[in-house]
Amino acid sequence: MKERLTDEQIFKRELRLCREAFVGVEKGEPARFIHHLGPEAEILEYEPEDRIQCFRTTKMEDESLLKVARRLHEFRPIPKFGSKEETSLDKAGEACDKAREAYDKAWEAYVKKHGKQIISLVPDTTWDGESIFGKGWEVFE
Repeated sequence: MKERLTDEQIFKRELRLCREAFVGVEKGEPARFIHHLGPEAEILEYEPEDRIQCFRTTKMEDESLLKVARRLHEFRPIPKFGSKEETSLDKAGEACDKAREAYDKAWEAYVKKHGKQIISLVPDTTWDGESIFGKGWEVFE
């Protein structure tokens, strides 16, 4: 039976793996942090080693060795742009932008066609066919 690692051994392993992952990564490159609500990417505003040292000093004051080891485990660089996943994400973003443009055009056409009907359904509305901040808004000032 394999012997269980101590908390200290787990911490040292995660520290080593985290440092190895960031070899060649510098300030200004994207990194991944898994926080309470899920994955979050951000641009490093500091050298990766500075963040690692923050985990080792600040967080160790309040958290167990295993929690700090977990933070180290969840701190990793994001693959360079141009990877297969990045290309797919870029294409999805472009498709989303085109869909938003089509939606905006369709909404404009809808408002032009039905704006007056909308106003007649709610006589005291501030909607003027373009915005709720048009005619009638001054009564709230």
